[in-house]
Amino acid sequence: MTTRGYLTIAENSDRGNYLEMAYCLGMSIKLTQSKVNGISVAVTPGTKIPDHYRKVFDEILELPWEDDAQGEKFKVHNKWKYIHISPYEETVFLDTDMLFFRDVSEWWDLMTTQDMWFSTNPLTYKGTPFVGNYYRKLFEANDLPDTYNAFAYFKRTQMTYEVFHMVELITHNWEKFEYDYLSEMRPKWFSMDVAFALALKLTGHTEEATNNYYKIPSFIHMKSQGQGWNIRAGKSLSEDWIKYVPVNFTPDLECKIGGYRILEPLHYHLKNFLTPQIISYYEAKFNEKNS
Repeated sequence: MTTRGYLTIAENSDRGNYLEMAYCLGMSIKLTQSKVNGISVAVTPGTKIPDHYRKVFDEILELPWEDDAQGEKFKVHNKWKYIHISPYEETVFLDTDMLFFRDVSEWWDLMTTQDMWFSTNPLTYKGTPFVGNYYRKLFEANDLPDTYNAFAYFKRTQMTYEVFHMVELITHNWEKFEYDYLSEMRPKWFSMDVAFALALKLTGHTEEATNNYYKIPSFIHMKSQGQGWNIRAGKSLSEDWIKYVPVNFTPDLECKIGGYRILEPLHYHLKNFLTPQIISYYEAKFNEKNS
């Protein structure tokens, strides 16, 4: 029997308690997924894990080798290790600041037809296509595939090892790759979305790792500039999207943003979205199911 499961990396920083986010993500997967509901988390060696967190994860893994994200503001530099640490034969790797609200198990039967499958069709909270041109000008300027690593699938094959090895090289030699291959526009800091997209381009595996016919896997991306909100010329929106739309989260784990019920995986992005109250709602349902 092929094993399938979700995997995320949780490295705490000044920007948030990512282990707590992973814990809540794990509960949301356990409570919504009918066929594939296993999830593991990778942490920095020495991370203290509360006992009640352990009930949620299949495995709690320590990131091997040295911590490539040490001292970095954005803790994304260890993502090239996914293929080396995953306990599953087929893996979906996720950003930690996400929640699931419906069963997406049927996606796996499609994703398994490819060695690798990146999301290319994120949505707004209204369910309309995410407007990515504000964030993705660099991708267009450098002819990079419009891929998102917040939700991506892979098997262990020669192709996927090639892609992850290239991501490793890009991560460890960012300035060289940035200078050599991002000639038109360059990011202000290291971007893992750019690293994976560039790796697909350089290895020639873009078509094998994307699929625009099916609009899955998808997720709701809550970055403010992509919601299609009208703003005055010369103005920009704060990434604190809660300033603009109300959130209603019930004890039954129903989430509405701006009056729209959330069904697809939610990449809430804003770290203070996950309140102690929301966590308590998940714990109550998780404990009830497992009592």
